[in-house]
Amino acid sequence: ISEDPIKDGLNWYTYAISNPLMYVDSTGLAAVFLLHGLNSGGEKEWGNMVSYLEATNDFITGGIIQGGTGFQNKKLFDSEDIVKIEKAIGVDFDKIKDTELLKPFIQAKVAELDEQGIDVLFMLDFTNNQGDFRNQGAELKKAIDLVNPKGHKANVLAHSMGSLGTASYISGISGVDYENDINTFIAIGAPFKGSSWAFAADLAGDFLPGDLRRHGTAYHNLRPDSKAINQLQKAWNNKSHNVNFHSLQCTAGDLVVSWNSSTSLKGGKNHGLTFTIHTRQTKNLDYQKATYQLLRNGTIEYNYTLKDLTWWERFRLNHLGPAYETMLWRLTR
Repeated sequence: ISEDPIKDGLNWYTYAISNPLMYVDSTGLAAVFLLHGLNSGGEKEWGNMVSYLEATNDFITGGIIQGGTGFQNKKLFDSEDIVKIEKAIGVDFDKIKDTELLKPFIQAKVAELDEQGIDVLFMLDFTNNQGDFRNQGAELKKAIDLVNPKGHKANVLAHSMGSLGTASYISGISGVDYENDINTFIAIGAPFKGSSWAFAADLAGDFLPGDLRRHGTAYHNLRPDSKAINQLQKAWNNKSHNVNFHSLQCTAGDLVVSWNSSTSLKGGKNHGLTFTIHTRQTKNLDYQKATYQLLRNGTIEYNYTLKDLTWWERFRLNHLGPAYETMLWRLTR
């Protein structure tokens, strides 16, 4: 193995430009992308999860990727790295607008950390957090291309609607070809078959306060009978996908997304966890532990099954959930 060119000042840039693939280990599993859900954002959604993962010393937060192409540095580059980049490019780091200039540096640094046994976390901020989840799949592809050299794979951790964006890219309905560049896909609280809550949200979207007010197609697309949901179900379930797919969800549902919705895509391993409100799942210790285990070992230590439910969880699953969905269905017809 050759000595790291990053130690040689300007040679780092030359080395990364000329042959970045040489700087990546044989597995190519160096980056983890974190995708947020509806009405959320990268740090807002994943701050607690990132802190937990970093505390294991197996992960570091590289940065935030905006719209699939913009890059905000967090811990990927230290002050010495930034000086080297500025000398190589001839532009102040904070003034770099073209992320293609940073691309070889990002890929080289991610690979260097990977050789040290550290995987880099990249949080995505979608252009529109109420946008079409199929467009979000296309933004994920841009982010992967920015961070990973062609032919190498990444891992994806997604919550709620971010899971639909990931599944859309893998199943080929995001307007870009899936290039088999995802190794592991972990979905948390994923409304793969839609959410009954979306019926009410779609009706009230134009009148909701603040950030909840409609500014995209998400509320409509998340309805269980929407064209977007049906397209995703058909595209995913009609063929196999070369990806390690895991779905984490409360066995009794999380008041927004049901167990049946989260487990409706074929070919995945479904993991039942204890009850946690939908918007708190990425902040819950059980979910954080399960995520770490899957990223590191590909397995999870426990599975919270139907027999483990409390009487209240059973009642909500068997009676309140179906009644709530039926009421919303009738009100919105």
